[in-house]
Amino acid sequence: MLMAAGMLAACENPLEYKPENRADELIVNALLDASQTGHTVVVAVSSTEYIRNVNSATLRCFVNGRQVATSSEPVDSFYPYEGRGSSLEFSASFKAGDLVRIEVDAEGKFSAWCEQTVPEPAIINRVDTVRIDEVSYRFDINISDVSADDEDFYRLAIYKTVEEDLYYEGSYTGHYSVSGGVFMETGGDPVLSDGAIGNSGGLFDFGSTNYFGAFSDAMFNGGSVTIRPEVKDNFDLWEYPYTAEEPFDRIVAVNKARVSLSHLPKSCYYYFKAANSLYEGTADLALEDVQIPDNIEGGIGYIGLVNSSSVEITFDSNEFDDISLYNDFSTLSTGGSFSRTRLSASSR
Repeated sequence: MLMAAGMLAACENPLEYKPENRADELIVNALLDASQTGHTVVVAVSSTEYIRNVNSATLRCFVNGRQVATSSEPVDSFYPYEGRGSSLEFSASFKAGDLVRIEVDAEGKFSAWCEQTVPEPAIINRVDTVRIDEVSYRFDINISDVSADDEDFYRLAIYKTVEEDLYYEGSYTGHYSVSGGVFMETGGDPVLSDGAIGNSGGLFDFGSTNYFGAFSDAMFNGGSVTIRPEVKDNFDLWEYPYTAEEPFDRIVAVNKARVSLSHLPKSCYYYFKAANSLYEGTADLALEDVQIPDNIEGGIGYIGLVNSSSVEITFDSNEFDDISLYNDFSTLSTGGSFSRTRLSASSR
């Protein structure tokens, strides 16, 4: 999660904009989720003129003062000259209330660290889907606030997975799977738009462009609420199986949607607010009209530690026949008509 020179970065320490006469600094960025055991921290070096990948780095992870993981083999991004950073991957288990410390040393001269406390997990009570038209679904997601005494902050994300079994002349030839996030239309929901329905003109008003799905409990503090994002995506189609090693003329595809709700620290919520403003062009970092949180000691950047809950929905399977193959099955076209089951509004 690396979004510019120091963009991933507690409102207590806003990142300063220093375009000139700036010494090289270590950038450390991550979004760590206590519901997962695999984690990635992205590191880079920022100078006055550019951002670059690190030549060497070592990461240490501590939980409640005890070292639980280390990583010393950074993997460079595919774009080393564009400052995308180098990834340090590690495995560790976190639970609510744990104090997590991440330390990173790089190139024999940079040392940075960050401490975060794991929040309580988010609460999803129920998820339903309603098909709006051929290319749109509405997700009805009932959630409960974690605490009635404090401000709480959340992030909603929806991911799509397509699982495909491949066949050729009646025989099974392989399996293909692909996953990714889907874009949510949130402007019509008062909670997801933080009360600014259809208005994205203010600096901290997501309105119809809440790209990162972050919101507060201001409208349901201590209670429950149903949020209703819309997703313009088909959940009854197939994806081209690029890694298939055998020919195929028939695909049986199963689409799945995973609804993920993350409980965020306050600083992480304001990071997503700032990122949203920069992403949609309503703020200018050089004019200092938006503050980017920075919680890295000895460097710059931001480590967000969240705790997520998720619900997975499996849609009806669909069969696609009469698939014609060309050029050694590297290109697909469809002949005849698809044989598939149409989804109803109540499909789960």
